[in-house]
Amino acid sequence: MISFWGTTIGNFAMTFLIAMIPVLELRAAIPAGVIAGLNIQTVLAAAIMGNLLPIPFIIVFIKPATTLLIAVED
Repeated sequence: MISFWGTTIGNFAMTFLIAMIPVLELRAAIPAGVIAGLNIQTVLAAAIMGNLLPIPFIIVFIKPATTLLIAVED
């Protein structure tokens, strides 16, 4: 079986996904990417993209979520 996580793309994806986790964000993604063997420019690109990806979804869905929570409260 071919392992995805041992490859450069797998390490990039790992760094990207760790950066998307709100508690960990860049504090864990950058060291994890460097430890995985990626160069610092690749790590920074993956971490920043992973950190920025959820923002448009938050902007789009914050109003409906707030409206739903207010309706449930009443």
